[in-house]
Amino acid sequence: KRSRIAYSDEVRNELLGDDAGSSENQRAHLLDNTEKLERSSRRLQAGYQIAVET
Repeated sequence: KRSRIAYSDEVRNELLGDDAGSSENQRAHLLDNTEKLERSSRRLQAGYQIAVET
């Protein structure tokens, strides 16, 4: 069982990395994507509102 845990920790570290800069980079990308999603949602809502009014 320990080898399975060690393997999963190894895979996790390989996927996510231990680099603190990487974490900051991921956070910045997440914030950018969240802002894009919010802008797109507002545009879709405005378009829907125009369609409802016509």
